[in-house]
Amino acid sequence: MTSDLKTAFRYVWLVVSVVTGCAILAPFVCRPATLHSLFPACVARVKYHTACPLCGMTTAFIYLAGGRWRDAQAANSGAIPLFLAWLVNLVVALDYWLPAAGRTLAARIAGGPCNRRHLFRDIP
Repeated sequence: MTSDLKTAFRYVWLVVSVVTGCAILAPFVCRPATLHSLFPACVARVKYHTACPLCGMTTAFIYLAGGRWRDAQAANSGAIPLFLAWLVNLVVALDYWLPAAGRTLAARIAGGPCNRRHLFRDIP
């Protein structure tokens, strides 16, 4: 795999990690009513009266943030595994990206060269 392709995959992973990280952190910082207003009722449920795989996920994440694991399981059986997978991804991404960002910031503060290649210098 070429270096440019690896770099592209790293940036895609960063974007996905930020989006999924916001999804798992939002129930901890926003009121449930706010989250429910941001994410309307599922079209499959409203229009076709059937549930899709993500139906109840917002409610389940809100329950998980409140420590209500059984209620989250009842709202959507896939919520707990998805929440945990996204949480693990967020931890790994932060462990991967923060040291690289720290090196870049240190180089800028020191007045040294700082470009995109510097961000990945020590990363295999």
